[in-house]
Amino acid sequence: MQKQNELRQRLRRLADRFSQAELARRTGVSKANVHRYLRAGRVPAEFLQSLVAQLHVRPDWLLEGRGAMLRSEVSEHAAEESAKLLELVVNLNAVSHERLGALSEDSTRQVRELADALARNEELRARLNQRVTPAFSKLISRQQQHLNAAEYEQADELAPALAQLVRLCDHTELRVRHDMLDAVRLWWKGDLQRQSELHRRVLGQLIAAGKVRDRQFLRVTYNLCAGLYAAGRLAEAARIADAVQMLACPAEPEWDEDLLIRLPRAIYDAAEGRIADAIPAFTLVDAAVSAALRPFARDAVLHACYQAGLRDFPDVLAQWSRGRGNDATLLLLALWEDSLQALADALRLCSPDQPPVVAAMQEAAQAIAAGTLPPAIEVEALRGVERAILRAEAARRQQRKDAAKLWKQAQDGLAGQAGITPPLLLLAMHHRHTLELGAGRTGEAAQQHARRALRGWLALGNGALRKVCEANGLGAVTAAAKSAAKP
Repeated sequence: MQKQNELRQRLRRLADRFSQAELARRTGVSKANVHRYLRAGRVPAEFLQSLVAQLHVRPDWLLEGRGAMLRSEVSEHAAEESAKLLELVVNLNAVSHERLGALSEDSTRQVRELADALARNEELRARLNQRVTPAFSKLISRQQQHLNAAEYEQADELAPALAQLVRLCDHTELRVRHDMLDAVRLWWKGDLQRQSELHRRVLGQLIAAGKVRDRQFLRVTYNLCAGLYAAGRLAEAARIADAVQMLACPAEPEWDEDLLIRLPRAIYDAAEGRIADAIPAFTLVDAAVSAALRPFARDAVLHACYQAGLRDFPDVLAQWSRGRGNDATLLLLALWEDSLQALADALRLCSPDQPPVVAAMQEAAQAIAAGTLPPAIEVEALRGVERAILRAEAARRQQRKDAAKLWKQAQDGLAGQAGITPPLLLLAMHHRHTLELGAGRTGEAAQQHARRALRGWLALGNGALRKVCEANGLGAVTAAAKSAAKP
């Protein structure tokens, strides 16, 4: 009875918009009958079907009061979906073992049974959601515990079950939380493309919910940027972080996330050689973030100070945070030292269980330490360039005959990577090899480019390049550059 009354209320709204006379004319029903349908009694299915066909009334609005009244008031896609409402309901109820009966055989019962089926389906979905949500929440909490403890394999084992629960649960906040954690899991697996797509989707959901000045929004933005700079897309990460900082962060930081969002710009500045701009940002974050996040910030400060020539490698090694995901950076510093002892010390400090974004550097460093050539990998973007340079570095150290060939492969890889910004010391390693091979094997243009790059970085205060620059007659770090790089 209640549904019939609600249906008549919607019919009266139609009559207010089109008039009873217009409803009668368009549906072929007498005006007296239209008047009767609006007041009491049963509303024939044929009349409702005529309203849908002749006035383009949306069935879901007519039956349930959902959405816009007319198809013209929604997008073309939504109108098509509305026209397929009956088929959708049949499919949904087939899944939940419900049957609507032979609707096409008894049109007078069609609308009533359709409305009843919708109500049953909504009830079933609500009951299913009620039963699934606690299990979903519990499993997500376990996933987060594994990721916080860097237990990535255990987190990966939970992923299939969570993927099934996502399909069954309508709890928006839990779904967003799942997407955030799954993106972290994908970072560990090295699937940076899917990780980026998932984080962007979460950000879109949070923006739609009006949660821009929100810790979760800022943390997801930072995680998105972390994936981007793991892929070498440092400029893109810096632009996104800068935009979010301007949009959502106060002048005086309130949360850890207000500080973390400053790191992508500092990382990009350091990779571009602007070390005097990067160190103050790293130092500020290191001084202000909570104890749980300080190891990440402290390692960034150590890296930047080493690059500026303000700390030597033994000092960095003594203060480095073990097992915090930054091992690839430590190994890069050890490789730049050009010392087997430094490389062996760094490898001993590294965790044996590394995600792919770190394991590639660790594998190459182990090969170089053993006096062998790191195997080639067919990976695009930064990982491929990184491996090509490290293979050439191994050939340089071992004085292999194919050193020039491997250098050329690295040179070609760098030339074909638009939008990728490798770490400064990785590029400097390549330029060091360029100069040592000589113009006869690398070409005069490559030699000039290497000299310009190293001299320019040195002038910006990147003191870690001093020995290489002096050995090649490119000058020394000036007093002004040293003072500009002090934290």
